[in-house]
Amino acid sequence: MTDELTQVVQWLGLRLCVPAEWEIVRHSLSLEQGSLVFVDRRRETLRIYWRDCETMPDLNRMVSDQRSKDVVEFAGATVKNLSGYAGWQGTIREEGPEKRSVHAVKYDSPTQRLIQAIITEASEAAACKSQRAALLNDIKVVSKANEARDFCAFGLNVTVPLGFRLLKATAKPADVTFEFAEVDTKHSRPTGKGVTVHRMGMAAAWVPEDKQQLLVKENPQISLRNFQGISRGKHPAIVAHGQETRPRLLSMLGVGRRGDALLWHCEKMNAVYSVATRYLKRTPLEITALSTPCCDEGRND
Repeated sequence: MTDELTQVVQWLGLRLCVPAEWEIVRHSLSLEQGSLVFVDRRRETLRIYWRDCETMPDLNRMVSDQRSKDVVEFAGATVKNLSGYAGWQGTIREEGPEKRSVHAVKYDSPTQRLIQAIITEASEAAACKSQRAALLNDIKVVSKANEARDFCAFGLNVTVPLGFRLLKATAKPADVTFEFAEVDTKHSRPTGKGVTVHRMGMAAAWVPEDKQQLLVKENPQISLRNFQGISRGKHPAIVAHGQETRPRLLSMLGVGRRGDALLWHCEKMNAVYSVATRYLKRTPLEITALSTPCCDEGRND
């Protein structure tokens, strides 16, 4: 269990690094309380929980309750205190020389967020201890969940303008979509601005020569026009502008939203990336306001 932590994950104001082969199998979108669950090829490896807490909870009591629970539910196991990890408190439950469960908790005062981590270890103790220290050290609370701008998971990396929230994340094999909407924090309601980012993998096996046709297919809800060839970093890209397909009367009244769409192929990542924005005429949203780097050559910021 000596894998390097090369995979960066950013989710709802949390940032952590995990081994490249770990995958997220469950994810929450709730700002107030939720979790991320990781697995490797054989078993669950890590759970991260977050919860908003206006005041600091009694962490000592939480650790004591976890210790008592482990002693009762896992007869014969050895339960030790977790120590030597800055900011973290918790327990280590040992059920054998290569079977341990680490329960760690900490409170981030600036963001008023309680973070819990459960690490499942199934290897030699020294190697696990080294990776455990790296995992806990790399779990950072970057911001409140409703102020999160950076999202990096499932092979997709997106930075949105302040005020946008992740509404939906769909992760399928070689197919990932994030959907965002801007929310008026004062009135807790959508402003009409939306963003969809789509990553389509295994591109070498299917990507067509006609990228314009693919861009239209990707955005059936927008009547696109004014297609232009541009660059996304060092990648050739195509961008178009249009309007949401709405009943004709609503469009004549100017009720419908405008829409922009962008698409490019990254050979290095073997993927096609599609970005679409929707906005009201009076409050435009430039598609360049989104940062969606695919590789070093695909950065546009």
